[in-house]
Amino acid sequence: MAINDKNTEKLEIALTDLRIAISSTENPPIELLYKAHIIPLIAEFLKKEHFEYVKVQTEAAWIIANVLSGDSIYTEYVVKELNGIELMLTLLHSPSQGVQEMVRNQKFLWLDTVYAI
Repeated sequence: MAINDKNTEKLEIALTDLRIAISSTENPPIELLYKAHIIPLIAEFLKKEHFEYVKVQTEAAWIIANVLSGDSIYTEYVVKELNGIELMLTLLHSPSQGVQEMVRNQKFLWLDTVYAI
């Protein structure tokens, strides 16, 4: 999905809403995101070509981290099918110190989950 100045604000709002939904409920809607094929779209925002969109990458990284910490089927999907770990590690090269720090702080959470599969 391409990001441009016309859709950035709406995209940020949508990703923030998804992050809140996926992290604040007892039964996060990970299965819904999976079945609707939304997870690959979100994972795309972790790529280097989107470094200038700090808020988008921050929200996308939180969503992917939450998916990684969900049921093993979704963890395995993100790791094996979407190369999620590589995408998360790409963010360590972000020009944004905030994004780099967030990934460093999260990595122990999602790496523990990944090693469990």
